[in-house]
Amino acid sequence: PRVAKLVQLALVILMGAGLPWLGFYLWRGTGILPGAWAGLYYIGKYTQGARDLMAEPLFAFLLFVWTCLFVYWQRSRKLWLAFALGLLAGYCVLVKGTGIFLFPVTVAVLAWQWWQTGPHAAARAALAVFVVGYGIVAVPYNVMVSRIAGKFVLFSTQGSDLFRDCNSTVAAGVEGPEWRNRPGGFKFVPAARLPLLLVQKVDEGFQSFTSIRVAVAGLGLWLALELRRRWNERHKWP
Repeated sequence: PRVAKLVQLALVILMGAGLPWLGFYLWRGTGILPGAWAGLYYIGKYTQGARDLMAEPLFAFLLFVWTCLFVYWQRSRKLWLAFALGLLAGYCVLVKGTGIFLFPVTVAVLAWQWWQTGPHAAARAALAVFVVGYGIVAVPYNVMVSRIAGKFVLFSTQGSDLFRDCNSTVAAGVEGPEWRNRPGGFKFVPAARLPLLLVQKVDEGFQSFTSIRVAVAGLGLWLALELRRRWNERHKWP
């Protein structure tokens, strides 16, 4: 429907317009420029496909809203915000499976803050409230799909098949038939080849986006310099 496509386009524009603010929050004045570049790039990339309904713009918008809520929670430490973070993280994984990382990463961050502050009730409560909010969305859905499948299922009944079907020829290392048509079915590659295959797979995915390669390389350089600066501050090396 046209109205759904217009809403999707609005989500793309809203998120792209919000990235300069996020850059400013993270890096103050120096973050506005990369935020503006990223916002314009994102809008330009996804408005071209706005005629098609996709999960990516909705997921990206929810992830941006989640990030803004997390920023607000860092400032206020209000429990209702931690609960909202849990709810939204649950909805994110239902929109797109990539959102599965939100739960373990957030739990790790909250647990780390709890450990740093010692027996601090506020950090412990935030962790508990986040898990409860996530469970309100995740548990009923997993119960439903488990009842349909007749076995315990975590979010999806298609995990193994999708893992095999999405294993591209780049990951396999050679051109070949689908895994279902191969003698013996699907086979894992040797573990020693995995690092090189991962590099090849990422490079294949981003081969037409030179700007993403440059951005990732710049991020890696920044992380290396930041780690070096913090190490020097701690150990007072020349």
